[in-house]
Amino acid sequence: MEFTLYILECADGSFYIGHTDDLGKRLAQHDEGKGCIYTSTRRPLKLLHAEAFETRYEALTMERKLKGWSRAKKLAYMAGDWKAVGDLAKGKHWHQRMLRDASTPLAAQATLSVNGMGSSEAVLPERRPEGPESKGKPASNIGIGGSAVNVPSNYQSGFANEFASEAIEGTLPTGQNSPQRVAHGLYAEQLSGTAFTAPRHANRRSWLYRIRPAAVHEPFQPLAHASFHNRFDEAPATPNQLRWDPLPLPEAPTDFIDGLTTLAGNGGAAEQAGVGIHLYAANCSMEGRFFYDADGELLIVPQQGRLRLATELGVIDIEPQEIAVIPRGVRFRVDVIDGEADAQGSASATGAGRAVVARGYVCENFGALLRLPDLGPIGSNCLANTRDFLTPCAAYEDVDGAFELVAKFQGALWSAKIDHSPLDVVAWHGNYAPYKYDLRRFNAIGSISYDHPDPSIFTVLTSPSDTAGTANVDFAIFPPRWLVAQHTFRPPWFHRNVASEFMGLIAGVYDAKAEGFVPGGASLHNCMSGHGPDAVTFEKASNADLSKADVIGGTMAFMFETRKVIRPTRQALDSPQLQGNYYECWQGIAKHFDGGNKP
Repeated sequence: MEFTLYILECADGSFYIGHTDDLGKRLAQHDEGKGCIYTSTRRPLKLLHAEAFETRYEALTMERKLKGWSRAKKLAYMAGDWKAVGDLAKGKHWHQRMLRDASTPLAAQATLSVNGMGSSEAVLPERRPEGPESKGKPASNIGIGGSAVNVPSNYQSGFANEFASEAIEGTLPTGQNSPQRVAHGLYAEQLSGTAFTAPRHANRRSWLYRIRPAAVHEPFQPLAHASFHNRFDEAPATPNQLRWDPLPLPEAPTDFIDGLTTLAGNGGAAEQAGVGIHLYAANCSMEGRFFYDADGELLIVPQQGRLRLATELGVIDIEPQEIAVIPRGVRFRVDVIDGEADAQGSASATGAGRAVVARGYVCENFGALLRLPDLGPIGSNCLANTRDFLTPCAAYEDVDGAFELVAKFQGALWSAKIDHSPLDVVAWHGNYAPYKYDLRRFNAIGSISYDHPDPSIFTVLTSPSDTAGTANVDFAIFPPRWLVAQHTFRPPWFHRNVASEFMGLIAGVYDAKAEGFVPGGASLHNCMSGHGPDAVTFEKASNADLSKADVIGGTMAFMFETRKVIRPTRQALDSPQLQGNYYECWQGIAKHFDGGNKP
């Protein structure tokens, strides 16, 4: 099957670019004013260019590029003037210059058009010789919704800023939020992440300018899921120390939603407090499916494999040692970009035998929105710096078809039919948006005299509770760092905590556990359950030469710490990955008490 890239000239002189597998049918739809809001109000239309490609990937890649180009550059492309195309490539829009290190411009200027297409003029496409601007990466490298593109995302820097971004210049209204008629035939919609009357410093909302309002879909129906839920009362909470091996990688095709497994949690959406702790293991992208969580925001922590998160407000790429936060209610799709199979399981393969797999952790925060912790006497710098948080620029899809919208609502999943991609926001402004952060940029601090500080100094994000200084959940990490304290037991000490601690390991070895805690695994130490270094680590640290710095490298562990007891699910307690002998790591700790004799 061939796919056709086409360019129409509208009655107002603007260009419309799309691609199709049936040129005649799609042109007829445009002429009848069907299937596209933009062209329906700008008839009559004239077909200027049609070009055949062997695959949808090639057609889509060229479509996305063209939609980010100037009019002059488009005209040069249609004329086959590659010299002019190259010369005009230097003039890019401001939102393409954001963060130069993000490489080439995003599909932020793109409209993803996967509709069929037909003809009012019988114009047969000719295959154009491949020019310098049409060369892309293989489809196995990067994919969005089953259709691959070869351009990375652009971002805006800062945490909870008042951002403004538009994929088509001139879309955002000036001086108001909801004009009588929005530019380009779009709809204005507010997305509120806090109460209208929340204090201004804590108020989160964004205005979206989209092709269709979010209300346009069929009724929801309950959707069963074998392992993803908020049933935290299935089994008695246990004071035992618990530890799990990594989830096996799936053998059958499994996307992000299907690959979610709930390990533990507390509270729930109804009380707007607590967390759900989930693991994911996926080997394929979400095809024709979109998801949103009405119960809480999602903190996604990849351990293996890169993910592309195509959201209503833009596209985020994350890899292990990066995190992303998807706000409550924001619709998105997860694409598995790459990864490697390991001894824990197998994965589907794409391309030249390359395994495409992903595994990681998800914290579903039912409480107050995650924010940066106060620094107190630390000062105005250190820990996670505001400028290192990245929010995507606007990107949109104009796609009609038979899709599924999956919602998580009050602990259960629901499914609705939707005839278009809900990722159709052409422009937006506000401070309620998804974001990412590279954990390797965390500015760790520690003792330069004696004693190991409290682990709260490693807090990246916190969700406050109604009790000052007591978090609904803290997200802390244990990154590479130097330990130089003197006369001190340098690893984390033995501890009992009024809070409950869930830990995961992204890479390397955790410095308080010599063995048994592996990347992709997890541990749970509940309220007042004793925990700390294992016997091997204790003996080594107790006899270490403190005249030398202990340089901890090649590691990244993290912790979800909550004020409420974390209750494992029945499936977690029955899982073959649960290590029945975890308690043995402390059994070898020797009795050194000498009866009071002076050491």
